[in-house]
Amino acid sequence: MSVDVSWPLRCAVKAKITSDVGVLKIFDNRVCVQDGSGGEDLSLPAIYVGHTSSQAWHSATFDGQEHEITIHVVTQSHEEPHAQEIAAMIINTLHDTDLILPGHALVDMQFERSDISECEKRRQCHATVSFKTLTVSD
Repeated sequence: MSVDVSWPLRCAVKAKITSDVGVLKIFDNRVCVQDGSGGEDLSLPAIYVGHTSSQAWHSATFDGQEHEITIHVVTQSHEEPHAQEIAAMIINTLHDTDLILPGHALVDMQFERSDISECEKRRQCHATVSFKTLTVSD
């Protein structure tokens, strides 16, 4: 079994999102993808990397891991299109992308699902986008 590549994967995903021209335009070139739960101290709109899980995915000929990585988008707007627009950009940026993972190779990164919810109390819209990723050791 190789070293868990979850943290380098999170870092590569964050770097890819922060280099996307469409995302940069929405965030006035100041996008910061954060780690964590997306608590109330976020300046909105915000993008953060949430839950990431990994499990063994290997055979006699390769050593790999299967990952699920979740990206969250939180906006101040009641209206879903703004959060949906950012989520769509993230999907376009990450689906089938190439990422550099030292000591590992990205085999596949596929969009799995998204959810949009609205919190009337906080006047926020929350989009969640999940990806399934396969990596192998070099």
